[in-house]
Amino acid sequence: MTKKTIHIEAIDTLFFRDGKPFSMGDDVWADGIFPPLPSVIYGALRSAFMFQQGITDPKKVITDTKDFKIQNIYLLVNEKPYFTMPLDLVKFKDNDENEAKKIYFLKRELLNLGSNDKKEILYAPLRKKADELNKGILANNRFVHYLNYNESQIFADTLTKFITSEPKIGIARDNTSRTTSGEAEGKMYRVNMQRLENTEESKVKIAVEYENLSLEDKGIIRLGGENKSVFYKHIEQSKVPNFHLKPENLNSDILRVYLNTPAILENGYCPKAFLNSNDFELLTYAIGKPIFAGGFDMAKQAPKPMYKAVPAGSVYYLKARNHQQAFEHLYQNNPFNEVEGFAEQGFGKFYIGTTPNN
Repeated sequence: MTKKTIHIEAIDTLFFRDGKPFSMGDDVWADGIFPPLPSVIYGALRSAFMFQQGITDPKKVITDTKDFKIQNIYLLVNEKPYFTMPLDLVKFKDNDENEAKKIYFLKRELLNLGSNDKKEILYAPLRKKADELNKGILANNRFVHYLNYNESQIFADTLTKFITSEPKIGIARDNTSRTTSGEAEGKMYRVNMQRLENTEESKVKIAVEYENLSLEDKGIIRLGGENKSVFYKHIEQSKVPNFHLKPENLNSDILRVYLNTPAILENGYCPKAFLNSNDFELLTYAIGKPIFAGGFDMAKQAPKPMYKAVPAGSVYYLKARNHQQAFEHLYQNNPFNEVEGFAEQGFGKFYIGTTPNN
């Protein structure tokens, strides 16, 4: 089955959260995240297949979707692809208003730890005060400049420009009486719903590339907390953007591996392939705070184990012994595919950029 692409468009507010426990009456505030974890989208599409095929046995769904894989996930704003801002980019606090969106690379520096131990770190250029751009995103053309280390052409937007938070307060109801009495009494909660812009001037969608799943051409599916409805539609492959994301300059032996979707790793922070490899040496990295990923096991009808995931936007710097060979090796042997069952859900998707040797 060939690769297909769908665009997902919100009809109402949406709510996505990571896998951290949330118990009404105890932790009464649940933060939302966006974009959702790949497993959320994977589960929604598989549930849509189950409904459209009229399947009621979860075990049959698992069998019929065993080859289903998500190949990529990215945001669309006005039909243009956007990516989570890489964590080796920062803004300077002393920028004037005209340069509010101008973004700069952190620089590499060799740190001498003594006893002949040396370690590379990333620091703000010229020791200026720098900040991460909260919820920063890069348009596709800016992201290509990023991969090619074209600092003069990197400008960013923020998700808050296109997504509005709408907190919602609720109270639990007893499953039998559908009232707030009994065990449900006093269990209030508040969740941070998110409204995606949906106007002629600004429209936010989620693009999903997948294979080996038979879905109707368009329809309504349930996505995220509270089972909110979203509209999806298949896109002709000829209209799917060709990213041209292979770096132009492969003469450098320093590669940057950018995580486009969260990754679940055995040691929690770095692929084993980066720590023990004959093809390259790990120099340094810029990774974010872990997010929690769990889910529901359809076969066992029980929650899945909880994992810490390295967030999207994290970046690893590698020194390649043969840059061309290492580039092909990384793409052919996904280094982020360490924990069974997550790669096919869309975790650990990445792109490779270059950087000057000095």
